[in-house]
Amino acid sequence: MVGGLKSATSYNCSVYTANIGGMGASSKVWTITTFLRKTINTSVDYGCDKSIATVTWGKVSEAESFRVVAVDSHNTSLSCTTQSTSCEITGVRCGQWYTVHVTAVSSKCNSMTYSPVFFETAPCAPTSVNVFRECSSNLIILSWAPTNNTDYYKATSVDSFGKPMTCVTGETACFFTNTVCGRGYQFTVYATRGICNSKESVTAFVKTAPCEPDNVWITSECYSDTLVNIWDMAAGAKLYRVEAMGNTPTRNMYSCTSTGNNCSFSGVQCGESLSVWITTSDEDCSSGKALGKVGTTVPCIPQNVSAVLDCASNSITMHWEYSHGANFYIGSVVGRNGTKLTCNTTDTHCVIQGLSCGQNYSAHVIAENKKCKSNESMRVITGTGPCYSGNITADVDCKANAFNVQWTMSSSKYWYTALAASHDGHKASCSTNNTSCIIQDLQCGQIYSVTVVISNTSGSISSPYQIQSVPCIPTLSDVKVNCHSNFALVQWKKSMGAKQYKAVAENAQGNTTYCSTSNSSCIVSGLQCGQLYSVTVIASDQQCNSGPSNAIQPGIGEDGNYT
Repeated sequence: MVGGLKSATSYNCSVYTANIGGMGASSKVWTITTFLRKTINTSVDYGCDKSIATVTWGKVSEAESFRVVAVDSHNTSLSCTTQSTSCEITGVRCGQWYTVHVTAVSSKCNSMTYSPVFFETAPCAPTSVNVFRECSSNLIILSWAPTNNTDYYKATSVDSFGKPMTCVTGETACFFTNTVCGRGYQFTVYATRGICNSKESVTAFVKTAPCEPDNVWITSECYSDTLVNIWDMAAGAKLYRVEAMGNTPTRNMYSCTSTGNNCSFSGVQCGESLSVWITTSDEDCSSGKALGKVGTTVPCIPQNVSAVLDCASNSITMHWEYSHGANFYIGSVVGRNGTKLTCNTTDTHCVIQGLSCGQNYSAHVIAENKKCKSNESMRVITGTGPCYSGNITADVDCKANAFNVQWTMSSSKYWYTALAASHDGHKASCSTNNTSCIIQDLQCGQIYSVTVVISNTSGSISSPYQIQSVPCIPTLSDVKVNCHSNFALVQWKKSMGAKQYKAVAENAQGNTTYCSTSNSSCIVSGLQCGQLYSVTVIASDQQCNSGPSNAIQPGIGEDGNYT
């Protein structure tokens, strides 16, 4: 080896043989050129945000130019040539590891390639960016493909109100949980290596599920079958669906849809108390159910209304069936002169008092709740009892033991009953559509209270009239004759209703003699001797006599002896 040669210099070379005896002849002469000196102090300056790498090195005096070659991980090379000691390599690709060689070049030779220098570029922007949104929870998952030369990733979301959220991860997905309903979100992600960041990925966009609407309320048009639902517009909603279920036994369902803030149910049944809920939706998602206020429809019209008259008090008791949706009821009666009387109740019956006598009334019922009134029920016509315009009078028919009852009434369209009731409970009556009738089948000796009523009712339309029936026939118990004085002691049992008694003795010729008393015996005097007498007793009051009692026939002989 021959040392000490200058670089980039041509030398003529030959070879001699030699021994102790001396040098032999020389070989053929040939020319050689030495290499240029190698470059030293090679370095690479790479800017993260550029696709250029600047390579610098130390000066080589014999070099005429320099050639720089950078080879990436895929054996793709980039190069530049310069006469200075630095060179820019353009077109550097992201996410690559580059090996850089610098060769000094002259017209005679090149330098040898020595140990290379290395650099890596910034990561590439993530690709295959996908976004997944869970409608029920509004969870958003952002994912992407992995990139080379990456330490970690940083994902950013910005909602439609400009509020940002970030996620830093070494994985290829981020979970965004604190999202808000009804908003749009834009997502980007970039990769980081050391101090270098990749460019941002393409923007991904997604919307969360629409929000539930607020202030859902329902209005009813009391005299139609329509309910109007109104709500505040909800963020992100494209369509609203309102559903309702009634509380009647049929559990009727209703629904309507709208792109605005209201819609209507039609064909709604009366008496409903509706549970209302609303859902919103967009192209992909639906919100949860938002409950609205309870909706009520007009109460149903009361059915099977009846009106029962109480003649005694001139009041009407109204009855009807329960109406769905009713909180309370108003019963009304209207007279021919327009007079209106009412009663209020939460029950299914009520009493209307203060009616005028002798009038027809039209009765109906209305059901109400807190918002609406039903239409009037079917009207029923009823009339009060006739007006009483005079006192009742009654006379006793002594022969028939009957009462001839008379009264004065304002109307002849009713059928009346005159009722006689005794203190011991006996009753007798007569009926007519006139203003008098005769009560028969009375018990003797009783004080009766006589009233007049409209037939088939319990109310009296007259004041009671007290009158006594014919006294009962007394029972003759004994006749004792005094033969010397020609008189007879007559004895009997007292009878009901009698105030006075008359004992009568009658002979065969029809001659009579008698005695009167309020007691139960008296003496009949002035009897004739030798006559056969028949003795009877008659009871009387101020008006009537009873029939004769049983007869006893004592006799007086011509000598004055009893026969």
